[in-house]
Amino acid sequence: MLPSDEFFQLVGPRWKLAKAICIHETNGDPLAVGDNGDAQGMFQLHAAFAIDHVVPALNPVLVTLRGEPFASISIMKNFLIMYDANADKDIIGVFHNGAVGWMNNGDKDGYVAKVLAILSKL
Repeated sequence: MLPSDEFFQLVGPRWKLAKAICIHETNGDPLAVGDNGDAQGMFQLHAAFAIDHVVPALNPVLVTLRGEPFASISIMKNFLIMYDANADKDIIGVFHNGAVGWMNNGDKDGYVAKVLAILSKL
């Protein structure tokens, strides 16, 4: 079941972008696990992504709990703050492929286009 809009609003002004990513990744399933167990939770967050978007000295527990809804939303909030000045398509691309992967490869697998299509309906 997809969390409420109020839950997604915890990430801030770009909450609909977070919701669109969540819908595409798992349709809100907080128990989802993929990529041989490394992708966890409703956003399918990898450990490396969580480490990059959490200040480990501030809250290392978030990395371990990245599959838990409130830890996941906190990590997404940090990610969106880091990339706030970028266009939605670039934020989605970095989320999916990392900054270097997005810059070098673009949207080869159509992920960005799919998430943008979901976003346009929210």
